[in-house]
Amino acid sequence: MNQSSQNLTQVSDHYTSGAYWLEHQNSDSTYKVSLVESLLKKSQLSLSSTLKAAEIGCGQGAFLFPFANYLERQGRQYKLFGYDISSQAILIANDKNKHSEDTLSFFNGSAEDIPDGLDFIFCMDVLEHVENPWQLLRSLSSKSKYLILHLPIEQSIGHILMQSPSQSYKTFRHIHFYSWETAKILLQESPFKLLNYQFTAASNVSLKIAGSPMIRLLRLIRYLAYKFNPYLATMLGGGTVLLLLENK
Repeated sequence: MNQSSQNLTQVSDHYTSGAYWLEHQNSDSTYKVSLVESLLKKSQLSLSSTLKAAEIGCGQGAFLFPFANYLERQGRQYKLFGYDISSQAILIANDKNKHSEDTLSFFNGSAEDIPDGLDFIFCMDVLEHVENPWQLLRSLSSKSKYLILHLPIEQSIGHILMQSPSQSYKTFRHIHFYSWETAKILLQESPFKLLNYQFTAASNVSLKIAGSPMIRLLRLIRYLAYKFNPYLATMLGGGTVLLLLENK
């Protein structure tokens, strides 16, 4: 095995070897549901009353479980599918699943296994991990009309000065690092068109996420910076962005 193949194997093993999901089995991404709700409202786009959607890279269900609860509170009928390459993550998700398999089900699989004819696909913090992001986007384009993408922006002046990409690789095995400009180029070359987006730090949702008083103060400062000039704030400090894409 050459060095590049070995490195890619290490990236994959980080999430499939077992240790990661044992440490993160109780992770919760409820705040991302609120971000999705906010972006859809901003885009004047409503979810179908009989929603059919999937998440690629679903992990142990940190997003899909609160999203299913949200849909139930909305009184919507739904069918959700979660797919992940980690068999252990899927085992944890199935063990935690209190919903009917007719409404929420999890599978050990990749993008090619996702059924066609979906309303939405969610790709939350995945593109920075995969070997070929363009290939993943192409494979998803035939499956759904809309794609909601959550992407970290880690090529900023602050990230470079603090050598944050190296830490993201060590901690999360990120192998792609995007600025806002390169993220837009990625999407421009994909089978999707960008309908709308929202920087997480500029959303009221970011101010409600739990944290210490100091963390909350820093979030408030970042929130104000993004409200004043989101492009400058992104260039200086990065962050994350939620994007609504439509199949071309």
